[in-house]
Amino acid sequence: MTDASPSPAPGDNPLLADWTTPFRAPPFGAIRPEHFAPAFDTALARHRAEVAAIAAEAATPTFANTIGALERSGRALSRVSAAFFALVAAHSNDALLGIERDIVPRLAAHWDAIYMNQALFRRIEALRRDQGGLDAEEARVLDRYFVTFRRAGAGLDAAARGRLAEIGERLAVLGTQFSQRVLADEQGYVLPLNAGDELAGLPAHVVEAARSAAQERGLPSPGAVTLARSSVEPFLQFSQRRDLRGEGFPGLDRARRRRRGRQPAGHRRRWCGFAARRRGSSAIRPGRITGSTMPWPRPRRPRAASCRKSGRRRAGAHSPTATPCRR
Repeated sequence: MTDASPSPAPGDNPLLADWTTPFRAPPFGAIRPEHFAPAFDTALARHRAEVAAIAAEAATPTFANTIGALERSGRALSRVSAAFFALVAAHSNDALLGIERDIVPRLAAHWDAIYMNQALFRRIEALRRDQGGLDAEEARVLDRYFVTFRRAGAGLDAAARGRLAEIGERLAVLGTQFSQRVLADEQGYVLPLNAGDELAGLPAHVVEAARSAAQERGLPSPGAVTLARSSVEPFLQFSQRRDLRGEGFPGLDRARRRRRGRQPAGHRRRWCGFAARRRGSSAIRPGRITGSTMPWPRPRRPRAASCRKSGRRRAGAHSPTATPCRR
């Protein structure tokens, strides 16, 4: 365990140290939220220095000193970002969410500055114009770099690049706010099971999980279902099995009734004597153009059917003498 100070020194930060864990995985047991801010500061500064050195290279652009160097740059930032977003996605808390709101716009601005670096883009353009000596793999990687830079605004004028960077940073802020609100909504949703028979027949581990979920939220219900996968997926899976057997499930049926109660009642218009669907032929017949095929509807024979409700014959193009049904 590292030092517990709010701002640990780079040497004491597990995110910046060499990882000796199996498969070089992040040492999550030693990482705390306060490690991320200084780790991101250090990793961003290192990456900016690496990219600046590539852009300022005096030698003629080659795949090794431009694209290869870009591929090797930003290793520290990649490690810190991977560990951070893995925790945010799977084991978030208020501290991590606060860091996310701060770091995502900074990351967007950081990458915009790299993709809009004109000196760097000129090296990529020069290398793309003269691809002598590149194999197929290197040419493909170079092409993807060029397209990525162009789409990020590298070919625009200074005013347009500035405006595009503002839009990207704003989108990063809004995207983070939206994802965090969705997460909060998912964490706050709960379906209480208000009767003991609503747990009847469920496997023991599902019943125990439902009771634990209700106790954690202080509910008087004997059980509750949340949107956590370990809670909702077994509940829905067992409910589907009972529905297929025709037994039904009170908890799921009640949830369905709640959902239908929030929806406006639909108005279905009936047309007496006319089928709700037109059946078409699945056969493929040759079209007018030689060699082409397209599905054609099955031809219908003219007939006049009677209305099932009133017994009168229906009016139609195929029965001009039929009496119309006026229900």
